Amino acid sequence: MTDSHERDPRIFSSEPKLNCDVCLKEIPQSEAQSAEAEEYVRWFCGLECYEQWRNDEKNKENPEEKKEA
Repeated sequence: MTDSHERDPRIFSSEPKLNCDVCLKEIPQSEAQSAEAEEYVRWFCGLECYEQWRNDEKNKENPEEKKEA
């Protein structure tokens, strides 16, 4: 067994972890990007997932636009 000082901090970090709301990838809280939703905060691993979530939300609000496209 290795001593605790030999652990890789990227693997054994004590930093809280979050899951991306789109792809569910586990990300450190310090690297997460957030968007405030109606009742709570949503977390994203990057801009691609944020854009996908935003587009999905727009499609939920205006389903007619998606059908016409």
